[in-house]
Amino acid sequence: MPAVQAEKLLQQLDEVWVSLGKQQEEAGGVLRACAITLIAVVDEAADIGETLADIMHDNPSRAIVIRISDDGRPLSARAFAQCWMPFGRRQQICCEQVEMAASSASFADVPSVLRGLLAPDLPVVLWVRHPDALKLPAMAAVMALAHKVVVEPRGYEDWKWLMDEVARLNRAGIVIADLAWTRITRWRDLTARLFDAPERRAQLAQVDRLVIEHSSPEPGPAVRYMAAWIANSLGRRLDTRFHQAGSTKYWQIQSVVLSGPSVEFALRRTEHQVVQMQAASLESCTLFPQLKEAELLREELAILGPDPVFQKVLAAQ
Repeated sequence: MPAVQAEKLLQQLDEVWVSLGKQQEEAGGVLRACAITLIAVVDEAADIGETLADIMHDNPSRAIVIRISDDGRPLSARAFAQCWMPFGRRQQICCEQVEMAASSASFADVPSVLRGLLAPDLPVVLWVRHPDALKLPAMAAVMALAHKVVVEPRGYEDWKWLMDEVARLNRAGIVIADLAWTRITRWRDLTARLFDAPERRAQLAQVDRLVIEHSSPEPGPAVRYMAAWIANSLGRRLDTRFHQAGSTKYWQIQSVVLSGPSVEFALRRTEHQVVQMQAASLESCTLFPQLKEAELLREELAILGPDPVFQKVLAAQ
């Protein structure tokens, strides 16, 4: 019999709720909240407690965190609850959490345990934050349990492999999301706003060149997605160039310039989280504060179905 059993973990959760109910009986009680099952696959040292707490305010869930190490340990698990008290109320809202520890080898035992832990009749979202987890043989069985898979490309040295894998999963019918795509939502929105005016839309036919500057030695997923989205939106290939400008820890778009024989449309990031938009007589500035991981995940959790625009971009890779 496996050392970790879903039945025992569910029993632990029941005991947690009984204990919380007794503790809070006079203080206002406890509300048991769950709208989804969120499975997070992370490395052993990942600090995601604050992210999960932020997400649970809008997306109360049964969170199952799977930490992967390289020490060959057998699978182990524990169950507990995270609680918070909304402002002005006496009743605590609590969400369930199961934390599992596995090695690359014992991860093979994870799918069978997960099947018994999923909250009944609720959506399942898999968040893959471990840089090599997608390469584990048992990951296919884990993905088969999820309604949506969200990958985090930061931490992947072989980002080209990751982009190919995301495109392959999309072709296989997996509802897949990439947080690199989510991070360029504001860039895409601002690019579309460049052409709100009819006269600028008419000038799009002259655009034949795209230059994207990025803050890393290689363009990375966000830059590649941005270029593919622009080409798909215009319905034609452009003379596309990528240039490094500056240096940051992660891939970051610094500027997007669309041009033709007599036109130029530009979005350029300044040093103060501001993006300047320029097109002929038009000039404006938009604040681009750095988004927290929870904000990116919240955007993906808002729509659990496929993103048809992202699917077209993946098909073009």
